[in-house]
Amino acid sequence: MPMPMPMPMPMPMPMPPPPSRARSVLGRAAGRAAFVLAAAAAAGCGPADECAPVGARCDGHVAETCSFQWDNELDGHTTLSREDCGDRHCRTPPPGAPGRAFCALDRAPDPRSPAELRDRAEVLGCVDGALTTWRYGYRTAAAACPADRTCVDAQAPGFDPACVGTAFCSPLPAADPLCDGHRGTACADEATIVYCACNYREDAHACASPGPRCVEEPAPGTDLVVGVCRPD
Repeated sequence: MPMPMPMPMPMPMPMPPPPSRARSVLGRAAGRAAFVLAAAAAAGCGPADECAPVGARCDGHVAETCSFQWDNELDGHTTLSREDCGDRHCRTPPPGAPGRAFCALDRAPDPRSPAELRDRAEVLGCVDGALTTWRYGYRTAAAACPADRTCVDAQAPGFDPACVGTAFCSPLPAADPLCDGHRGTACADEATIVYCACNYREDAHACASPGPRCVEEPAPGTDLVVGVCRPD
């Protein structure tokens, strides 16, 4: 009796990769990319440091500030800025205070600067009618207002006491009723918009572009009413 022929064995089907394999491949790729970035940073591929240590200092009459700037999520470098003070005086912020080295008009702090504000990086006030800027008690700028304007600050009658360390040259020598308790803009008439601060007028001009009408409207999202220029 003839022997039966053996049945051929079926070829095994290739198994699909487990679902987690794709994720593991991506994870390894991300890991390699992070390693390359870290290696590049360690190798100094970014911009070189310009200074050290970070901080403000004076090199004679030159104000120097060394700042840190990030290049990416892993590394950064320092940059150096320099300002020649010329006949002015280089000064730095008080210990522990942030900020850049700066050029002061005087060698010593100005006794006319508000004593309670000498820990601030910028304070404005009026000195003999001149708009004056102080930094940490040192004068850094002083300029007379134009002939048609008056310097106003916390010493001016009606100046809003909430405006601490603020001053500007106002076109009006007294508080403006339009600006009483109003910060922002208002309409002086149908064609003129007024800019208000600290109960005083900062500026005003005819509505032109857009324009020519000045109208007062509610400010979106607030309970304030502001002046705006609108076309006819």
